[in-house]
Amino acid sequence: MTIELIFFIIIIGIMVISVVREIIKWKYNNKQPQNSFEVSIIAKRDSGMFSRRGGRFYLNLTIEYYITFKFLHDGSKKEFCLSSIKGEKIKIGDSGILTLQGTRYIGFEKQN
Repeated sequence: MTIELIFFIIIIGIMVISVVREIIKWKYNNKQPQNSFEVSIIAKRDSGMFSRRGGRFYLNLTIEYYITFKFLHDGSKKEFCLSSIKGEKIKIGDSGILTLQGTRYIGFEKQN
């Protein structure tokens, strides 16, 4: 076998393993009950894609927000990647109820 074929087989193997892991995680989360936790928001960052056309940079319209939740019952932290629609409304210092299904983010309801 040539080195190119070995490299190709390794790359395909990594891709297959990644897909299988995501399917297993998806099935696991679907079997879990939804749980709600009291949390506070301790960090927020965003990520957007820049593209260049005609010498100028343009911000891609898809912005993702990475929100770090601190669980009030045990002090642990968990970060979730949220779409711009969900993430832009959440501010650092907000408190509320975080709903999860397994490791999947379901929603956050802000408390006053």
